[in-house]
Amino acid sequence: MGNHKLYGIEFNIPVPSEILVNDVPVSKNFVSGIVGPEFINQYILDSGRQRVKIKLLHPFLKNGGMFTGEQLKKLTEKVQVQLIDINEGYKVTPIAPLHFPEVKEKVPSFEYEWNFDAGVAYKIDGWKNSVDLKKMNEDLLKQEVFTTFQRLHTELDRGNVDAFFGEIKKANQELFISNYYSDEKITEYNSNCKKFYSNHAGQMLPIEKYRMVFYADGKAVSLERVDEDYAGLGVLIAKGKEENAYYTNYILLHKPTTDAPLQVLRINSEYIKMQ
Repeated sequence: MGNHKLYGIEFNIPVPSEILVNDVPVSKNFVSGIVGPEFINQYILDSGRQRVKIKLLHPFLKNGGMFTGEQLKKLTEKVQVQLIDINEGYKVTPIAPLHFPEVKEKVPSFEYEWNFDAGVAYKIDGWKNSVDLKKMNEDLLKQEVFTTFQRLHTELDRGNVDAFFGEIKKANQELFISNYYSDEKITEYNSNCKKFYSNHAGQMLPIEKYRMVFYADGKAVSLERVDEDYAGLGVLIAKGKEENAYYTNYILLHKPTTDAPLQVLRINSEYIKMQ
């Protein structure tokens, strides 16, 4: 592995929240909050200055709920960017605390952005040269985005895991490169993912009550739920085997070139239990 470096973020934020690295969501849940840690190398395209943003919403926002400065401070007091040494038993070294600044007045929501420097032994394309989707015709883009998500939904609901895996192949390749996966690790990861996605068959929730959102400074787009039960989650949700449990998939799409169709840029999949 040489001097290959892994970066991660440690967090446990039990209120509606999201964490973004370089304007790409690492974790997002506006229902029950988010729990880490998460490796973030796939959101770091090359060495240099990186951005991290945390956004919190009060859990009773619609009823006038407000955070005090002390509450905000407590919610992020243990959140930090970490360097993980894979050559020393995954030894963790904190490198950047992500603590909110002092807030004197009560607020219904709060967000803040920090910078940190990363040194990595790779360069990946990601969204570097992708099309600025905000410059496209909005109606045409909405239709193409919905059509793409509907195709992904159909593949999962029909249990066509191979087709779905083909859709996320490029995103997975950049995950493997940025996290320095060995061939053995790649084989294990693919096997586990195929089992995970096979559980979606016949269990997909319909795509409804959603909005289109932009990330990666306008170069990526997603559809996410806005209803109270699934707020902030991606639209590709399947019922889990346990009560109030779900297979969730937050997918970002992009256009590598102007003439290219929308393609999967990043995918964050997890099994969660709702409160």
